[in-house]
Amino acid sequence: MQYFAGIIISLFLAFILFSKKNKSEADKILALWLLFTGFHLAFFYLFIDEKYVEFPYLLGFELPLPFIHGPFLYLYCTSLTGQHFKPHLRWLHFLPFLLFYLPFTSFFFLSNDEKILVYQNKGEGYGAILWIRTILYILSGVVYVVLSLRVLERHKKTIVEQFSYTEKINLAWLRYLIWGMAVIWLAVILGNDVYVFTAVVVFIIFIGYYGIKQVGIFTHKEENSAVNF
Repeated sequence: MQYFAGIIISLFLAFILFSKKNKSEADKILALWLLFTGFHLAFFYLFIDEKYVEFPYLLGFELPLPFIHGPFLYLYCTSLTGQHFKPHLRWLHFLPFLLFYLPFTSFFFLSNDEKILVYQNKGEGYGAILWIRTILYILSGVVYVVLSLRVLERHKKTIVEQFSYTEKINLAWLRYLIWGMAVIWLAVILGNDVYVFTAVVVFIIFIGYYGIKQVGIFTHKEENSAVNF
């Protein structure tokens, strides 16, 4: 039940951001991140309730999804703090996500019954690829958490002489996001999907609560009152 609630909340928050007036680039990145997180949770919900057999044509599309969360965190941090490095190349961070569909090309050409059989047999025939995938996306998660922390520390140093109350709130917001993601990746390393996606649901609830109550991420601000990074 908590996974279904997480799906609804993430999609609702994404809708709020997409419909927000005068959206910043950071708002758009966060909205996309929440949208993909909702989709990722939806796939897990289908698996945990064993409903994936009803949607065999969707099987396989969730496999590279872990590769998107690190880049989204990093891009959100760089956008909110104004630290763009070669902005026209920023979406290359999602190249591993796209490329990792290639090793599963043969899977997508299987019949629906064959796809279900592969899943029921814990990825039989794709064990080596799935093992490599797990190692790489864990590495990706750790690397992007570290990179995001570096962005945060760099921003703290640049604004040390004009450290306003609003900037303190935004820095705290980013710090909580980064450490929240670190906790999720720790659960991934421990190898328990239930812990991972329960942590994801808690993370989404936190984004909604803190983003509305403290930061005002999901509310419209007049341009002259917006914080300019």
